[in-house]
Amino acid sequence: MKLSSLNWKNLKLEYLVMNIRFYDGVSFEKQKPFEDIASFQYIENVPLTKSDKERSFQTFVKDVNDVFDGKYDGSNILDYPYTHFIGLPFKYRSILREGLKYPIYETPDPTSPMQKIGVGRELVLSHFFDSPKVDRVIYQSKPGGKLSNLVRRISNNSYWKGTKIHNILILSSTGRMFPNNVYPMTIEFNSSTDHILGSWTGKIHDNGNSLWMKIKKMIFDFNGDYEKLLRDIVLYGN
Repeated sequence: MKLSSLNWKNLKLEYLVMNIRFYDGVSFEKQKPFEDIASFQYIENVPLTKSDKERSFQTFVKDVNDVFDGKYDGSNILDYPYTHFIGLPFKYRSILREGLKYPIYETPDPTSPMQKIGVGRELVLSHFFDSPKVDRVIYQSKPGGKLSNLVRRISNNSYWKGTKIHNILILSSTGRMFPNNVYPMTIEFNSSTDHILGSWTGKIHDNGNSLWMKIKKMIFDFNGDYEKLLRDIVLYGN
C-alpha cells in the first residue's frame, strides 16, 4: 500500500513514497490498511522513574524463573521469545551508539494481547544509563486517533528527524473490551524483513541461537543474584 492512499496531509515529509505493511501483532496475519486508531497521547522525553526500574526488573526476574520452568523451551515464540534475553546486549549497544529509535507503547485495555511494548528498553535504560528519558505512546480506551499523526510524531523524534523513510512496518492489536479500538504497538521504519516479532527483534531471534545457549547457561549457573545476572547478560560482548 502506498502512503499517498491514506490521509497523510499532516505528515510533512513530502519526499515519502513508500509501502506500508500492516500485520496483526499476535497472529502476524496481514491486515487491511487503516487510518483510524485509538486516541493516544504522545509524550516526549519522559524520565524513567524508580517504579519503572523496579517493574522492569521484576519482569526480568519472572522471565528468568520461566526459563527454569521450561517455558522458553517450547515453540511459543510470541509469549516466550528468547529475545527477552538475547535482545538485551543488542539493545544496550544500540542505545549506547545511536540513542532511542522508537517510543514505549502502552494501552489500558486489559483484554488487549499486547499491553506494553518496550519493557526491555526500560530495563536496560534504567539500570545502565544515567537519567534516562523515553518517548511514550499511551493509548486511551476510546477512538479518535489517526495513524498518520502517530507516524508523524515518531518520524520527527531525535533519531528519525530528517531521515528518508522508505517503508513502514506496523504491528497492531485489538482487545475484546473495546474491539473497535486499534492499538499500533510496533511501528518500524525502513525494515528489511517482515517477522512476527518485528524486523529488528526478528533478525536477532533468527540468528541468535548460539547466544541463547550461552545466556541460558548463565541463567542455570547463576547463584541467585539477579542483579549480577542482569549485568552479565546485558554487558555480554560489550
